Amino acid sequence: MDHCVFIKGKRKLLSERGGGNSHRVSKQARRCEAFHRFMPAFEGLIDSTISDLYRNVLSEIAEFVQAEWRSTRSRCGVVCCENVDGISLSHSLTELLGKEPICISAPTPPLYTLVDLMRKNKEPKCFLLKQVECLPGDFIDSFISILCDPDWDCKFVLLMTISADMSVVYSRCSRESYTQLAIRRFKFPSPLMALNAFLDAVTFHSHSAVRVDGKLFDELRASYLEKSFSTEQLKKMVRLAVLHFFTTTEDHEIDAEECSPHIERYVLFMRLLYDLCDGLPLQAESIYELHSKLQWNASFFTDRDGLFSEWKSVWLTWDVEQVKAAVNKLLPHLKEFDDELYAELESLLLDVENLEARKSAMYEKISVNASADSPSESRSISESKLSYSVMQHRLKEKMAAAKKLDLFTSDRQRFIKLLTKVFRTVLKPFDAVDALKGGLLRGGASLSTLTAPCIREHLEGALAGSSLHEKKVDLCVAYRTLQRLALYKKSIRIAEWAHHFEEETHHLEGVDPSTRLYKCIADLELMGVIKAASDSCVTAVQLLQPPSTLVVDTA
Repeated sequence: MDHCVFIKGKRKLLSERGGGNSHRVSKQARRCEAFHRFMPAFEGLIDSTISDLYRNVLSEIAEFVQAEWRSTRSRCGVVCCENVDGISLSHSLTELLGKEPICISAPTPPLYTLVDLMRKNKEPKCFLLKQVECLPGDFIDSFISILCDPDWDCKFVLLMTISADMSVVYSRCSRESYTQLAIRRFKFPSPLMALNAFLDAVTFHSHSAVRVDGKLFDELRASYLEKSFSTEQLKKMVRLAVLHFFTTTEDHEIDAEECSPHIERYVLFMRLLYDLCDGLPLQAESIYELHSKLQWNASFFTDRDGLFSEWKSVWLTWDVEQVKAAVNKLLPHLKEFDDELYAELESLLLDVENLEARKSAMYEKISVNASADSPSESRSISESKLSYSVMQHRLKEKMAAAKKLDLFTSDRQRFIKLLTKVFRTVLKPFDAVDALKGGLLRGGASLSTLTAPCIREHLEGALAGSSLHEKKVDLCVAYRTLQRLALYKKSIRIAEWAHHFEEETHHLEGVDPSTRLYKCIADLELMGVIKAASDSCVTAVQLLQPPSTLVVDTA
């Protein structure tokens, strides 16, 4: 302590700094706790939404299996198709039946092991042939003939999963085999329905406090349809988006009840717009594509050259019944939302319904005005020849009268204006709604890269050896010299490659450099990086595809 010199006021400064750090740490801890509290419930919502798609089919299969076990028939077959990752048929049947089905897949087990299993245990069994397309036809025939042997005193149900249509069963089995089975088909929902259910849970669920924005919505669809067909992959992307939301947002307390009416109204009117666009040019393939267009384009309803403008040009040609049907679809949902719009649409509907009476009244009014304006009209026209100006005047009067009598044209224009006003009021981007923009999960292509990194790029980086402390690893030197030669040659002769490789690699006593290069060539060919120049030319190689990031050793 004799050597310590204290400065007055320093302790207070240090304590304040320490207090600031502790406050920052506690703030981060609270954010992590909020994330861990929220995420299980959010993932549970997603899982329950997807599992609801498959619950009915799985329970039908389980009821079918149990009914066949209780019946006198011991030979039956079921075909299931359209499975998706995250939904395991064998696991689900184990939970529903109370016993695990015997799964058979390629490579097929020996038949005697299955026979021994059936002899040891006489309880009813459920056999599950996975991916019938991949199983040998003779194995399926032999297995069915064993099961259908009348000497067996064992009840069974045979389930076969396929990825195509029913014809694959009849093509893989002989007539003698499938005629012994009572076949019933069960169809799982398509993978596209699983994607739609996932998007409903993370975007349109009315009681959820957070939801994905337009950019992340499109990235989720692209990742599923173009890359993986995996809902588990989408869950990883959403989990990262939620983590980013909780670590960057100050206020995590979002009122789900305040968001609920906005989302319910948005989904309702989006479906109404989709129905009104049925059969129109450039119609959206689904409401999910329509939602993407609405979120990306803030001027969707005002763009003169846009999609909505083309739809309006078609709606202007609708007849009376089509306009009445469209107004009747909108009216029930506007009453609790906007009294002014409801009154205007109701007035329009009343005018359209009384169109003939309005035309008669207008015709009488025009006739009265015409007779009052020209009292000498009853005179014979032959008394005096009409001048050109008089004929033009009369023609204009007739055109004006016809325009006044065409009341439905103005009604259609009113209909288009009100329709645009209604949809423009409700179908706003989530960023433009104060109640929703605070709970948006934002993201893009970076989330897809984080959850599904590009193996090709990582392989190239590893082969280039740029992160290694020792740069002269044989495989890395071989790959770098190959890239350099590929800059100006499509086909690289191994002799030329060996010359560059020998110049740059470390010298090892007693080991021929060409032997080391050929080992590298074998490894690169096994990885799918190179191939022989042709079947007849094995003294030269080619890159299978150009590298995404060119790495050339200039040292």
